[in-house]
Amino acid sequence: MDMSLPSLRRFAMFVVPHCSLMSLSSAIEPLRAANRHLGYEHYQWRFYTPDNGVVRSSAGLQIHPDASLSDPIWADAAVVCAGIEVRLEQPRQCHQWLWRHYRSGAHIIALSTAASLVAEAGLLDDKRCTLHWENISSFAERFPQAHPQESLFEIDGRVLSCAGGTASMDLMLALIRHSHGENVASAVAEQFLYDAARSHDHIQRQANATLNAKKSPRLAQAIDMMIDSLETPLAPKYIASEVGISLRQLERLFKRHKGATPQSYYLQLRLEHARRLLSQTSMSLIEITVAAGFVSQSHFTKCYRQRFGLTPLQARHRENAS
Repeated sequence: MDMSLPSLRRFAMFVVPHCSLMSLSSAIEPLRAANRHLGYEHYQWRFYTPDNGVVRSSAGLQIHPDASLSDPIWADAAVVCAGIEVRLEQPRQCHQWLWRHYRSGAHIIALSTAASLVAEAGLLDDKRCTLHWENISSFAERFPQAHPQESLFEIDGRVLSCAGGTASMDLMLALIRHSHGENVASAVAEQFLYDAARSHDHIQRQANATLNAKKSPRLAQAIDMMIDSLETPLAPKYIASEVGISLRQLERLFKRHKGATPQSYYLQLRLEHARRLLSQTSMSLIEITVAAGFVSQSHFTKCYRQRFGLTPLQARHRENAS
Protein backbone atom coordinates (compact mmCIF):
# COMPACT_ATOMS: atom_id res chain seq x y z
CA MET A 1 0.00 0.00 0.00
CA ASP A 2 1.23 3.49 -0.90
CA MET A 3 0.23 6.07 1.73
CA SER A 4 2.25 8.89 0.13
CA LEU A 5 0.25 12.08 -0.34
CA PRO A 6 -0.19 13.43 -3.88
CA SER A 7 0.03 17.08 -4.96
CA LEU A 8 -3.43 17.89 -6.32
CA ARG A 9 -4.78 21.20 -7.60
CA ARG A 10 -7.87 20.64 -9.78
CA PHE A 11 -10.82 18.70 -8.40
CA ALA A 12 -13.69 17.36 -10.53
CA MET A 13 -16.56 16.86 -8.07
CA PHE A 14 -19.15 14.24 -9.11
CA VAL A 15 -22.16 14.88 -6.87
CA VAL A 16 -24.59 12.00 -6.28
CA PRO A 17 -28.27 12.72 -5.45
CA HIS A 18 -28.80 13.02 -1.67
CA CYS A 19 -25.07 13.48 -1.16
CA SER A 20 -23.88 14.56 2.26
CA LEU A 21 -23.66 18.35 2.27
CA MET A 22 -21.32 18.22 5.27
CA SER A 23 -18.93 15.90 3.41
CA LEU A 24 -18.98 18.07 0.30
CA SER A 25 -18.52 21.43 2.01
CA SER A 26 -15.82 20.02 4.29
CA ALA A 27 -13.88 19.08 1.17
CA ILE A 28 -14.36 22.33 -0.77
CA GLU A 29 -14.16 24.98 1.95
CA PRO A 30 -10.55 24.14 2.97
CA LEU A 31 -9.52 24.59 -0.68
CA ARG A 32 -11.25 27.97 -0.84
CA ALA A 33 -9.67 29.06 2.44
CA ALA A 34 -6.25 27.91 1.23
CA ASN A 35 -6.60 30.05 -1.91
CA ARG A 36 -7.56 33.02 0.25
CA HIS A 37 -4.53 32.51 2.49
CA LEU A 38 -2.17 31.99 -0.46
CA GLY A 39 -3.49 35.06 -2.24
CA TYR A 40 -4.07 33.34 -5.56
CA GLU A 41 -6.27 30.58 -7.03
CA HIS A 42 -4.05 27.57 -6.54
CA TYR A 43 -6.96 25.16 -6.09
CA GLN A 44 -9.86 24.85 -8.53
CA TRP A 45 -12.99 22.69 -8.61
CA ARG A 46 -15.94 22.00 -10.88
CA PHE A 47 -19.22 20.21 -10.23
CA TYR A 48 -20.47 17.27 -12.31
CA THR A 49 -23.82 15.51 -11.89
CA PRO A 50 -25.63 12.47 -13.34
CA ASP A 51 -27.22 13.39 -16.69
CA ASN A 52 -25.74 16.88 -16.23
CA GLY A 53 -28.88 17.81 -14.29
CA VAL A 54 -29.61 19.53 -10.99
CA VAL A 55 -28.96 17.40 -7.89
CA ARG A 56 -30.41 17.83 -4.42
CA SER A 57 -28.15 17.24 -1.44
CA SER A 58 -29.23 15.41 1.71
CA ALA A 59 -30.33 18.77 3.14
CA GLY A 60 -32.32 19.68 0.01
CA LEU A 61 -29.85 22.22 -1.36
CA GLN A 62 -29.79 22.24 -5.17
CA ILE A 63 -26.40 21.74 -6.81
CA HIS A 64 -26.05 22.80 -10.45
CA PRO A 65 -23.31 21.33 -12.64
CA ASP A 66 -20.81 23.73 -14.16
CA ALA A 67 -19.26 21.10 -16.44
CA SER A 68 -20.50 18.19 -18.54
CA LEU A 69 -19.60 14.54 -18.01
CA SER A 70 -18.46 14.40 -21.64
CA ASP A 71 -16.05 17.33 -21.30
CA PRO A 72 -12.32 16.64 -21.85
CA ILE A 73 -10.41 15.57 -18.74
CA TRP A 74 -9.44 18.69 -16.84
CA ALA A 75 -8.75 17.63 -13.26
CA ASP A 76 -5.96 15.73 -11.55
CA ALA A 77 -8.46 14.38 -8.99
CA ALA A 78 -11.91 12.92 -9.65
CA VAL A 79 -13.98 13.20 -6.47
CA VAL A 80 -17.28 11.38 -5.86
CA CYS A 81 -19.48 12.56 -3.00
CA ALA A 82 -22.40 10.43 -1.76
CA GLY A 83 -24.49 10.16 1.40
CA ILE A 84 -26.61 7.67 3.30
CA GLU A 85 -28.66 6.97 0.17
CA VAL A 86 -25.76 5.93 -2.03
CA ARG A 87 -27.92 4.43 -4.77
CA LEU A 88 -27.46 5.85 -8.26
CA GLU A 89 -29.95 5.25 -11.04
CA GLN A 90 -27.32 5.21 -13.76
CA PRO A 91 -24.07 4.05 -12.13
CA ARG A 92 -22.54 3.37 -15.55
CA GLN A 93 -22.20 7.13 -16.05
CA CYS A 94 -20.23 7.40 -12.83
CA HIS A 95 -18.11 4.32 -13.58
CA GLN A 96 -17.19 5.52 -17.07
CA TRP A 97 -16.40 9.00 -15.77
CA LEU A 98 -14.16 7.55 -13.05
CA TRP A 99 -12.29 5.27 -15.44
CA ARG A 100 -11.72 8.10 -17.92
CA HIS A 101 -10.04 10.09 -15.18
CA TYR A 102 -8.12 7.13 -13.79
CA ARG A 103 -6.73 6.18 -17.21
CA SER A 104 -5.66 9.80 -17.72
CA GLY A 105 -3.50 9.54 -14.60
CA ALA A 106 -5.85 11.37 -12.23
CA HIS A 107 -6.38 10.35 -8.62
CA ILE A 108 -9.77 9.07 -7.45
CA ILE A 109 -11.28 10.35 -4.19
CA ALA A 110 -14.38 8.86 -2.53
CA LEU A 111 -16.16 10.92 0.12
CA SER A 112 -18.44 9.29 2.70
CA THR A 113 -20.28 6.29 1.17
CA ALA A 114 -19.02 6.97 -2.36
CA ALA A 115 -16.50 4.17 -1.81
CA SER A 116 -19.34 1.86 -2.87
CA LEU A 117 -19.54 3.51 -6.30
CA VAL A 118 -15.76 3.40 -6.67
CA ALA A 119 -15.76 -0.28 -5.65
CA GLU A 120 -18.56 -1.06 -8.13
CA ALA A 121 -16.34 0.44 -10.83
CA GLY A 122 -13.61 -2.03 -9.84
CA LEU A 123 -11.19 0.62 -8.63
CA LEU A 124 -10.93 -0.65 -5.04
CA ASP A 125 -9.97 -4.25 -5.79
CA ASP A 126 -7.30 -5.32 -3.28
CA LYS A 127 -7.06 -1.78 -1.90
CA ARG A 128 -7.47 -0.31 1.55
CA CYS A 129 -10.29 2.19 1.81
CA THR A 130 -12.70 3.73 4.25
CA LEU A 131 -16.24 5.06 4.36
CA HIS A 132 -18.74 6.12 7.00
CA TRP A 133 -18.77 3.62 9.87
CA GLU A 134 -22.51 2.92 9.46
CA ASN A 135 -21.83 1.47 6.01
CA ILE A 136 -18.59 -0.45 6.60
CA SER A 137 -20.17 -3.80 7.49
CA SER A 138 -22.54 -3.83 4.51
CA PHE A 139 -19.71 -2.62 2.25
CA ALA A 140 -17.50 -5.51 3.41
CA GLU A 141 -20.27 -7.99 2.58
CA ARG A 142 -20.81 -6.53 -0.90
CA PHE A 143 -17.16 -6.01 -1.84
CA PRO A 144 -14.97 -8.74 -0.31
CA GLN A 145 -12.19 -7.82 -2.71
CA ALA A 146 -11.73 -4.43 -0.98
CA HIS A 147 -10.20 -3.85 2.46
CA PRO A 148 -12.33 -1.31 4.39
CA GLN A 149 -10.96 0.28 7.55
CA GLU A 150 -12.55 2.37 10.32
CA SER A 151 -9.95 5.09 9.80
CA LEU A 152 -10.78 8.70 8.87
CA PHE A 153 -9.13 8.49 5.46
CA GLU A 154 -7.03 6.10 3.42
CA ILE A 155 -4.63 6.51 0.51
CA ASP A 156 -3.75 3.43 -1.51
CA GLY A 157 -1.91 4.31 -4.69
CA ARG A 158 -4.02 6.72 -6.75
CA VAL A 159 -7.24 5.94 -4.88
CA LEU A 160 -8.14 7.99 -1.81
CA SER A 161 -11.20 7.63 0.41
CA CYS A 162 -12.51 9.26 3.54
CA ALA A 163 -15.33 8.66 6.00
CA GLY A 164 -17.15 11.86 5.09
CA GLY A 165 -18.39 14.55 7.45
CA THR A 166 -15.51 16.44 9.01
CA ALA A 167 -13.13 13.67 7.89
CA SER A 168 -13.26 15.36 4.46
CA MET A 169 -11.57 18.35 6.07
CA ASP A 170 -8.90 16.15 7.64
CA LEU A 171 -8.09 14.70 4.22
CA MET A 172 -7.96 18.09 2.52
CA LEU A 173 -5.83 19.58 5.30
CA ALA A 174 -3.39 16.69 4.82
CA LEU A 175 -3.21 17.45 1.08
CA ILE A 176 -2.78 21.17 1.74
CA ARG A 177 -0.05 20.48 4.31
CA HIS A 178 1.76 18.25 1.82
CA SER A 179 1.74 20.96 -0.88
CA HIS A 180 2.16 24.15 1.18
CA GLY A 181 3.45 23.21 4.61
CA GLU A 182 2.21 23.22 8.17
CA ASN A 183 1.74 26.99 8.44
CA VAL A 184 -0.78 27.13 5.59
CA ALA A 185 -2.64 24.03 6.80
CA SER A 186 -2.83 25.44 10.34
CA ALA A 187 -4.09 28.78 9.04
CA VAL A 188 -6.84 27.01 7.09
CA ALA A 189 -7.82 24.92 10.13
CA GLU A 190 -7.97 28.04 12.30
CA GLN A 191 -10.24 29.70 9.74
CA PHE A 192 -12.86 27.07 10.59
CA LEU A 193 -12.10 27.02 14.33
CA TYR A 194 -10.76 23.51 13.80
CA ASP A 195 -8.34 22.85 16.63
CA ALA A 196 -6.14 20.23 15.01
CA ALA A 197 -6.32 18.01 11.96
CA ARG A 198 -6.55 14.34 12.80
CA SER A 199 -4.26 11.71 11.29
CA HIS A 200 -5.52 9.25 8.70
CA ASP A 201 -5.56 6.32 11.12
CA HIS A 202 -7.67 8.08 13.76
CA ILE A 203 -10.61 5.77 14.49
CA GLN A 204 -13.95 7.18 13.32
CA ARG A 205 -15.92 6.45 16.48
CA GLN A 206 -13.13 7.63 18.75
CA ALA A 207 -15.50 9.70 20.89
CA ASN A 208 -17.70 6.70 21.69
CA ALA A 209 -14.72 4.44 22.25
CA THR A 210 -13.10 7.05 24.51
CA LEU A 211 -16.32 7.46 26.47
CA ASN A 212 -16.57 3.70 27.02
CA ALA A 213 -12.91 3.55 28.02
CA LYS A 214 -13.41 6.36 30.52
CA LYS A 215 -16.34 4.50 32.04
CA SER A 216 -14.36 1.29 32.17
CA PRO A 217 -11.45 0.01 30.04
CA ARG A 218 -12.77 -3.54 30.47
CA LEU A 219 -16.23 -2.45 29.27
CA ALA A 220 -14.68 -0.88 26.18
CA GLN A 221 -12.66 -4.03 25.52
CA ALA A 222 -15.74 -6.24 25.88
CA ILE A 223 -17.75 -4.07 23.46
CA ASP A 224 -14.90 -4.14 20.93
CA MET A 225 -14.92 -7.93 21.11
CA MET A 226 -18.66 -7.97 20.45
CA ILE A 227 -18.37 -5.63 17.47
CA ASP A 228 -15.59 -7.76 16.00
CA SER A 229 -17.65 -10.96 16.34
CA LEU A 230 -21.17 -10.15 15.16
CA GLU A 231 -21.41 -13.11 12.78
CA THR A 232 -20.13 -15.60 15.35
CA PRO A 233 -21.34 -14.35 18.75
CA LEU A 234 -19.08 -14.99 21.71
CA ALA A 235 -20.34 -16.34 25.02
CA PRO A 236 -20.46 -13.70 27.78
CA LYS A 237 -18.41 -16.00 30.02
CA TYR A 238 -15.66 -16.14 27.37
CA ILE A 239 -15.71 -12.34 26.94
CA ALA A 240 -15.42 -11.91 30.70
CA SER A 241 -12.42 -14.22 30.89
CA GLU A 242 -10.71 -12.45 27.98
CA VAL A 243 -11.01 -9.04 29.64
CA GLY A 244 -9.86 -10.45 32.99
CA ILE A 245 -13.01 -10.33 35.12
CA SER A 246 -15.74 -12.69 36.25
CA LEU A 247 -19.05 -13.06 34.45
CA ARG A 248 -20.84 -11.42 37.38
CA GLN A 249 -18.49 -8.43 37.21
CA LEU A 250 -19.10 -8.12 33.46
CA GLU A 251 -22.85 -8.15 34.05
CA ARG A 252 -22.53 -5.42 36.67
CA LEU A 253 -20.47 -3.26 34.27
CA PHE A 254 -23.08 -3.49 31.52
CA LYS A 255 -25.95 -2.93 33.93
CA ARG A 256 -24.29 0.16 35.38
CA HIS A 257 -23.06 1.82 32.18
CA LYS A 258 -25.39 0.48 29.47
CA GLY A 259 -28.54 -0.37 31.42
CA ALA A 260 -28.60 -3.83 29.88
CA THR A 261 -27.19 -7.30 30.27
CA PRO A 262 -24.20 -8.28 28.09
CA GLN A 263 -26.50 -10.63 26.15
CA SER A 264 -29.16 -8.00 25.40
CA TYR A 265 -26.55 -5.38 24.46
CA TYR A 266 -24.84 -7.89 22.15
CA LEU A 267 -28.21 -8.74 20.57
CA GLN A 268 -28.85 -5.03 20.00
CA LEU A 269 -25.53 -4.68 18.17
CA ARG A 270 -26.33 -7.66 15.95
CA LEU A 271 -29.82 -6.40 15.11
CA GLU A 272 -28.49 -2.95 14.23
CA HIS A 273 -25.98 -4.68 11.98
CA ALA A 274 -28.80 -6.65 10.34
CA ARG A 275 -30.83 -3.48 9.81
CA ARG A 276 -27.92 -1.83 7.98
CA LEU A 277 -27.51 -4.91 5.77
CA LEU A 278 -31.22 -4.87 4.94
CA SER A 279 -31.18 -1.24 3.86
CA GLN A 280 -27.74 -1.04 2.26
CA THR A 281 -27.36 -4.36 0.43
CA SER A 282 -29.32 -6.78 -1.73
CA MET A 283 -28.31 -9.74 0.45
CA SER A 284 -31.02 -12.36 0.96
CA LEU A 285 -32.71 -12.72 4.33
CA ILE A 286 -30.96 -16.00 5.00
CA GLU A 287 -27.58 -14.40 4.24
CA ILE A 288 -28.36 -11.55 6.62
CA THR A 289 -29.54 -14.06 9.23
CA VAL A 290 -26.13 -15.72 9.12
CA ALA A 291 -24.18 -12.45 8.94
CA ALA A 292 -25.92 -11.19 12.09
CA GLY A 293 -25.15 -14.38 14.01
CA PHE A 294 -28.58 -16.06 14.12
CA VAL A 295 -28.98 -19.80 13.80
CA SER A 296 -32.41 -19.65 12.16
CA GLN A 297 -34.38 -17.17 10.09
CA SER A 298 -37.44 -17.59 12.32
CA HIS A 299 -35.46 -16.61 15.42
CA PHE A 300 -33.96 -13.66 13.56
CA THR A 301 -37.42 -12.51 12.43
CA LYS A 302 -38.82 -12.78 15.94
CA CYS A 303 -35.97 -10.78 17.50
CA TYR A 304 -36.08 -8.19 14.73
CA ARG A 305 -39.83 -7.65 15.16
CA GLN A 306 -39.45 -7.28 18.91
CA ARG A 307 -36.70 -4.69 18.43
CA PHE A 308 -38.04 -2.63 15.52
CA GLY A 309 -41.77 -3.37 15.41
CA LEU A 310 -41.79 -5.01 11.97
CA THR A 311 -40.30 -8.07 10.30
CA PRO A 312 -37.09 -7.93 8.26
CA LEU A 313 -39.11 -8.52 5.08
CA GLN A 314 -41.46 -5.64 5.94
CA ALA A 315 -38.46 -3.42 6.67
CA ARG A 316 -36.94 -4.20 3.27
CA HIS A 317 -40.24 -3.55 1.47
CA ARG A 318 -40.57 -0.22 3.26
CA GLU A 319 -36.99 0.69 2.36
CA ASN A 320 -37.54 -0.18 -1.31
CA ALA A 321 -40.81 1.77 -1.39
CA SER A 322 -39.14 4.87 0.04
